Amino acid sequence: MNEPVAVIYLAYGAEGYQAYVNRFFDSYKAHASGAPHQLIIAATAYRDNPTGYETLRQLAIENDAKIIDLPDGGQEFGAFYRVAKCLTTDYIFCFVTSGRIMHPNWLAVFMSANQSHPQCRLIGSSGSWETSYPGLRVVLKRYFASNKPNRSQSSETTTRVPQHKRSISQIIKRLFDCISIYVQFPNYHIRTNGFLIERQLYMQYIDRYGMPRTRKEAYDIEHGRNHLSKFVKESGFDIGVVGANGILYAPHEWDKSATFRCPDISNAVIWDRQHDAYVEAGVSEKKRCEQRAWGYTITQ
Repeated sequence: MNEPVAVIYLAYGAEGYQAYVNRFFDSYKAHASGAPHQLIIAATAYRDNPTGYETLRQLAIENDAKIIDLPDGGQEFGAFYRVAKCLTTDYIFCFVTSGRIMHPNWLAVFMSANQSHPQCRLIGSSGSWETSYPGLRVVLKRYFASNKPNRSQSSETTTRVPQHKRSISQIIKRLFDCISIYVQFPNYHIRTNGFLIERQLYMQYIDRYGMPRTRKEAYDIEHGRNHLSKFVKESGFDIGVVGANGILYAPHEWDKSATFRCPDISNAVIWDRQHDAYVEAGVSEKKRCEQRAWGYTITQ
């Protein structure tokens, strides 16, 4: 494979997902990429859907794509990792099943941004500042563990305020302290769909933190305590969001990039079902989505 980037599309074969697959390929046909690439279809969950798989095979032929059949499990990030191990390209560009292309020269926009900013090794079509919180069980476990007496002290010298004598305000403060050490806001992260990343860097991340087994672990890779964007930053590189206008936006500019959860998202190169849900939502739901993503509401 001579192209510098492989485009990986995750085709999920479970019931109810064929419409997403069809929509992706319609958008792929309608919008020229503007940059050389190899299209790889990561096919999973087609065991009980032979009709859907035959449709996928025809779509692969029509679009000069290669299908790689994958075992179930691993969520989106696991599928991208399994395919990345089979490749030799410098970069991979990843689509989730509900992803679709909204603008022509979409890949050229990403490659141009990467070439102009070589330190930016993770570029997304959308990003968010949303914070991830641990579940209540994790918070309580951390809370009670943090209030155990120091074992290095003798029982005579250890002083501990009984739980029932602590004020409610003290308990609440301590619980919030336990939450705040998880992920603080703003939590800059590239969203899972429509992102360009250096292949070796992506593989290093999964090798370190492991394949996700559950939806919760997949969310953690996107915006949890040790998420992918944080790993890229800690590796000495930058992250950014690029719009259809070709501008690469730094994390603190994402709320003004017109790519995600704002009244005008026409600058988003790639959409997914989160974009659709926002557009179709009522005013109150739009405000809730904006609050979670940016910490304030934009919709009036």
